[in-house]
Amino acid sequence: MTTTTDIEQLDAFLRSELAAVDAYARVLERLHLSIHRLALASCKGSHALRATLLRRAIAELGGTPSDEGAVWMGFANHVENVSVLGEQAAIAALEEGEDRGHKYYWRGLPYLTPQVRPFVSRQLLPEQQRTHAMLVKLRRQMLRRARLVSPLPG
Repeated sequence: MTTTTDIEQLDAFLRSELAAVDAYARVLERLHLSIHRLALASCKGSHALRATLLRRAIAELGGTPSDEGAVWMGFANHVENVSVLGEQAAIAALEEGEDRGHKYYWRGLPYLTPQVRPFVSRQLLPEQQRTHAMLVKLRRQMLRRARLVSPLPG
């Protein structure tokens, strides 16, 4: 038997996913020449798919899905500075959001009923882990590249 707690928790996940979609869209707008656009667009698509799945699950449980996201893990402040701070800062901020999103799913699982928990653990969480891993990899690649091209001291 599902409860209003299930609906509320799923809706909280939905607001986070909507905010993530918005954050990726903002970064993609500003980094239109980035070699990482394809990976970033893939992450955005994953978050959009999760938002769709969450909307459907909330409606099936009798709830009304949210239309707007929350601020994605404090990302809004960083995204406005992407043009100034550059791609590396944007990737780092997105990775931080992915990390917090991953933890958010894990923290929310115990509040779901056994009937709803598998939906999150089998469908949403693996995708969150994938996008998180992708951003970790991108950030590491960028750091390695930066070390290779930085001038030698002296």
